[in-house]
Amino acid sequence: MNDLGKCSDGSLALTDSKKIYSKDAILATAYKFTDQVFIDVSDEPEGSFIIHFRNKGNNPLEQVVGEFSNKLIDQQLREKISKDTRELRDVVIKKAFAVVQK
Repeated sequence: MNDLGKCSDGSLALTDSKKIYSKDAILATAYKFTDQVFIDVSDEPEGSFIIHFRNKGNNPLEQVVGEFSNKLIDQQLREKISKDTRELRDVVIKKAFAVVQK
């Protein structure tokens, strides 16, 4: 679920599913956009996150939300790859430090 709605104050609200995106991925992505828009993330009990976007300047909100959505996919994939390769990374780091300690 990825739903975009316009709020009465002119802000936009994006609803994303917890089944697809982690809170960490959403917060990491939100951080990257704090120079362009004000962002508020709500953790909803129905299984979704609601991300509110308010403009800081003259940025077209719809474009910012579209870019946010693309970056969110990227961030979620980065988290998955990091999780999937954690054991290999730990082995590489352990071997690298073993050489230094000798």
